[in-house]
Amino acid sequence: MQVQRVTKTKNIYGAGISFETLTSKVAIDTVTENGFIYRQYSADGKTTLQNTFVTLNPFVGQRFSYRKINFDVLVGLDLAFCLKSQEKGNATARNKTIYTADNDKAKPSIDFRPGIQIKTQFKEAGLLVGYSHGLTNYQTQNSSSAYSSYLRLGLSYQLK
Repeated sequence: MQVQRVTKTKNIYGAGISFETLTSKVAIDTVTENGFIYRQYSADGKTTLQNTFVTLNPFVGQRFSYRKINFDVLVGLDLAFCLKSQEKGNATARNKTIYTADNDKAKPSIDFRPGIQIKTQFKEAGLLVGYSHGLTNYQTQNSSSAYSSYLRLGLSYQLK
């Protein structure tokens, strides 16, 4: 949900709030046992990471009009507060051993995501496309890094 104001000079400012449940999946083709003896097996499986956020999105922009169609170009910042991060997965190794994972993952308190969005609107209905890139590193272990990246596609309807 979002509220916005369009000035007489067609400047736009506003804010949105959303609830997001985002899922990413990874195929598993190898499992590793790290015990007294290091073993590695070919495997078949998948793991799913699900992150849940409440996101605030202040934005500014400019409206352009062509005939009866409005084009809004918006830039803003997503302030995404992570409520939950959970990984679930399973894999079956070639030696028939079954491996499972069900972990609550360490989560950052907030993900900062600058982004851009373009909305095309005719009368009350609209189509939007946007991109946001996270600045928060989700993988701080082992000197590696993982950042969020979102492509948004959506439909909009103007109530007032």
